[in-house]
Amino acid sequence: MVIARALKRQITIKQRTSGKDSWGQPLTTWTTLYSPWAHVTTQTGAQPGAEREAGSQLLSTVTYLFRVRFKAGVDTTMRVEERYQGVTTVYDIKQVQVDVAGRDYMILVCQAGGL
Repeated sequence: MVIARALKRQITIKQRTSGKDSWGQPLTTWTTLYSPWAHVTTQTGAQPGAEREAGSQLLSTVTYLFRVRFKAGVDTTMRVEERYQGVTTVYDIKQVQVDVAGRDYMILVCQAGGL
């Protein structure tokens, strides 16, 4: 069950669309699928494989979890945009975890970046 008061941040889920510009060149844009309210949490390097080595440095990956009400059709080709305190951050959706019992909510497992 999703408790409405826990959904404090509004996010935008966008899908990639392709087309051509006025010169006939390929053009990729992102269009809004929908804008749900979300509960946002983070996970840091505690998970297996969450750290990677770059040169001689060990880099940690931060995973962001967006818990939103269920909506069919959301997948890993999409992205999440979050606007918080005037700053927009783009996250790649890496996994969609659906509440299979009641389909009340889903958790979008994301990493900052943007495709």
